[in-house]
Amino acid sequence: IPEGPQSITARASDAAGNQSAATAGLSVEIDVTEPEQINVLRQNPSSSPTNADALTWDYEFTEEIVNLDATDFSVLNSTATITSIVNPVSTTSRITISGGNLASVNASVTLQLSGGNDITDIAGNALSNAGPTGTSQNNYIVDNTRPTISSTSTSPSLTDPTSTTPFTFFIQFNEAINPIVIGDITVSGATLDNFANPGANLFSVEVTPSGDGTITLDVAENETTDLAGNGNVAATQFSVEFDGTRPTVAITSTETSPTNAAVIPLTITFSESVSGFFVLDENNGDVTVSSGTLSNFAGSGTTYTLDLTPAGDGPINVNIAQNVAQDAANNLNTAATQFTISSDWTNPTVS
Repeated sequence: IPEGPQSITARASDAAGNQSAATAGLSVEIDVTEPEQINVLRQNPSSSPTNADALTWDYEFTEEIVNLDATDFSVLNSTATITSIVNPVSTTSRITISGGNLASVNASVTLQLSGGNDITDIAGNALSNAGPTGTSQNNYIVDNTRPTISSTSTSPSLTDPTSTTPFTFFIQFNEAINPIVIGDITVSGATLDNFANPGANLFSVEVTPSGDGTITLDVAENETTDLAGNGNVAATQFSVEFDGTRPTVAITSTETSPTNAAVIPLTITFSESVSGFFVLDENNGDVTVSSGTLSNFAGSGTTYTLDLTPAGDGPINVNIAQNVAQDAANNLNTAATQFTISSDWTNPTVS
């Protein structure tokens, strides 16, 4: 009998060969074609990756099928189970899984139609295939891990404290995220400008200190999400001390002018701790003297001492030029106000 709609009639005959009239036709549908699975589509959510706690697929068939139930499927890479099967249209089965470890797992979660299923069409023809002939979206990349800021850095590389202004601050995320904006960065002690996205999951912003003091930069939690919708973990706060003030220096002595001291003690005091300042003698070092010799240099940090031996009677000028020492932020010193003292070793005469 050919496939398709058919009408079946019957006649009866007796022993003499007489036939009855044909019965009314019985309409039947002859179906010997096996049903096929056409598409498996992500229904809710419609995209992957995801952090959804329930996953729903649409299984589309060439015709209406029967005997489809949870035992015909396997859930791979998760302990979630099938919690719902509905038929939005006669040829589609909508299947939802949830529970188990779906809210915490990080894996490719797959709903697989088993090869030993007992699915048939209404006529009883068995399903011919366990995989779709068309689109196959039978898995979701489930991502329940929050993105983190894997590193922060600056250009140029900064000392702490620093005198660099402006500088560029870089924020590197550990995975693809929905881009952040400049407003997602909280700053104290500086202003932000020139926000950019110079590389994969990398963002930069120009930081201009507002003045001396502490600069902090923060990215709070949940300022952005990864592609699965997980909010970011808060960044470790970036902090640096900005010092844009040059150290000053003063030259003093316990001797007053004029003096007949054979050795004049000098004290050199910087406004803050410095490095790189030295004196070997009057010809080698950061202190210059107009008439005399220098010796016994000592000290560190903010305070240094040395001895000045006058060359003879007359005024003596002592100077410290700018840029001979630097503070921890690499600010170079300003020049000292010239120290002047008059040496007088000559005894007065009486006439």
